[in-house]
Amino acid sequence: MDQRTTPYNNHKENSWLMTQDWENVLFLHWPVSAEELRMHIPDELELDLYNDTAWISLVLFTVGESRPRLMPPFPPACNFPELNVRTYVKHGKKPGIYFFSLDADSDFVVSLTTIGDFLPYRKAAVDYIEKDGRFAFSSHRLEEDEAPESFTVGFKPNLDKMIRKQEIDRFLTDRFTFWRKPKNSLYRMDITHPEWDLYAVEFHIEHNTMAPFIQFPKDDNYPLAHYSTFMKTKYFPPVPVVLGGEKLAD
Repeated sequence: MDQRTTPYNNHKENSWLMTQDWENVLFLHWPVSAEELRMHIPDELELDLYNDTAWISLVLFTVGESRPRLMPPFPPACNFPELNVRTYVKHGKKPGIYFFSLDADSDFVVSLTTIGDFLPYRKAAVDYIEKDGRFAFSSHRLEEDEAPESFTVGFKPNLDKMIRKQEIDRFLTDRFTFWRKPKNSLYRMDITHPEWDLYAVEFHIEHNTMAPFIQFPKDDNYPLAHYSTFMKTKYFPPVPVVLGGEKLAD
């Protein structure tokens, strides 16, 4: 069975840490140089390539009903727009995601998640507007010690055209693990959710200065795009990764 589509089974169902709803999710994926990208991920991780090519993705969505287990949604943290920059990696035989940045329009979320530099959340001014089935999204990072990365896109999903997923579509969207290396320790975090329903989408990128360390292909090589209306997710507690194997959760 493809480990990319199968979460670790060492977690008990009632051990999840947090749940979130993701709404109006737009995936934009670019093929990029593996050699160029390799130097920007931890040494313990290996780039996960598709046809010998690395990929970098921008994923934007609105977070809804975000809450820790056994607690109700907390207004400052339960609803906010977000923009992720990620690539695809492996640790051992397990494929997953490595996040370069997670920009969010929530002071509370950014303050909480960046304790100990565990997650690379950054404060951004984000507008996400829908009118008559069309969406306009813009994000501009606000932190003075960070590069002024920004992104603006307009798009219109076609909900009458569900994508019949091919291997490349599953490779880029069906991921249930991500890794993070705050300071000198590597951690793995698992999530669970149903299989993505993906739709065709028309889009126009007006501005993109995200991930300035990588050379995005020019406009005539537009990214591969997917849209999904909704996903309910559960996050499990982080697990430390040790040399020679992984220290799994109980």
